Formats: sequence, structure tokens, C-alpha cells
Amino acid sequence: MHRAATINPTNPEIYAEEANIYATQKQHQKAIVAASTSLKYGKGNSQKHMFHLRSMMYSAMGQYKKAIEDMNSYLQIDSVKHRPFSWRATAYEQDGQLDKALADYRTAMQKSNNYEYRFHTARVLQKQGKMEDAVSEMTAIIKVNPEEDEAWNKRGNLYFSMGKYKEAVKDFTEALATNFGSNETIYRSRGRAYEKLGQKDLAQKDFRKAEELQKKPTVSPI
Repeated sequence: MHRAATINPTNPEIYAEEANIYATQKQHQKAIVAASTSLKYGKGNSQKHMFHLRSMMYSAMGQYKKAIEDMNSYLQIDSVKHRPFSWRATAYEQDGQLDKALADYRTAMQKSNNYEYRFHTARVLQKQGKMEDAVSEMTAIIKVNPEEDEAWNKRGNLYFSMGKYKEAVKDFTEALATNFGSNETIYRSRGRAYEKLGQKDLAQKDFRKAEELQKKPTVSPI
């Protein structure tokens, strides 16, 4: 790789390939240097990948503001697809810029019509203390796909945090029904909700089921 760069030192593709290799090896600083060199010699649409890669490396090193700057540069080149907005949203969230993270997650959702982004918006809303709004995001997912056990579980956890234990029990029960009753964590969560309601027998039953599932050997798929 170094020999190729010596022969053709202004070829951005050589440094881009080097950056990809370093990124795969989790050598973040070396990947940043290689990506920066590629960006120095490259132009236009072909370089957006390097902005994304360098952004990820900065994020991995906790340098979120630099990661955001690179995603801004990416979006100046291509703002059509939804993924870049979600990448920048993640960096905003990691940097504590929750309003901007929320805006980008919502843009990504609008562009893709993918309800999965509602999980991200709900998480940010919860961090902001906007619990009812977070609940609304999960409710929106459930309306589209009532078989989405994680939405039932997430909404159950939100209700639990709000002290709405009856609602939490109902949602955990739905989550277990759509999950075929095989999730020990949900049994523990419902057990805690039963406990808060003073229904100790039901709580203990769920805790025992959770222990049973925890001890059950995991079967690897063939």
C-alpha cells in the first residue's frame, strides 16, 4: 500500500483503501490520517464515503463534534438518503445535542418511512424527560406492527418509569405473547411491575420463570 502511494502519491483511492483497512483493524487514528489524505486529493461524490468513515473513527474516539462536522460535509454532497441523517443523529446524541439528534432521526424516518427510527426518537425523548411523547412513538409502532414485541416491551418500561404499573403489566404481557414467552428479561420486568402493584405471588411466579429461562441452555441455529 505504501509503495502504491509512493508511485502515485496523489491518488485518493489508494489512501481510501488504506483507511478502510485501518478502520477494519480498529486503528482509528491511522484510519483518520489515511482518510484525511484521501479527502485532500479527492473531490465530489466519490469522497462522501471517506467523510463517513472518518466520522465513525472520530466517534469511536469520543470526538463527536469532529464526527458531526464530517457528517455535515457528507450531507452537503448527498442529502437524499436517510442513513446519513441517522449517522449524524447518533453523533449529536452522543454529544448531548438532543434536539438536533431528534430532528435528524425524524428526518431519517420521513425519508425512509421506516418505523425503526421511532425507537431512536423515543430514546432521545426519554433522555429529555418527555415520557408521554416517548410512549406515543411506541404506540405508533404498535399500530403499524402489533407483532413488534420490542415496542410493547419498550412502552412497558416507559410506563414502569412513569409509575403506571398496570399499563406496564399489560404491555409486558403483550410483549411476551408476541415473543412466544421466551424472554427472561421481560418476565423480570413484569415481575417488578407486579411487585409494585402488591401482587407478590404473580411477581414471584415471573421471577421463577425468568430464572428457569436463564438456566435453559441456548440452542445455536444450524
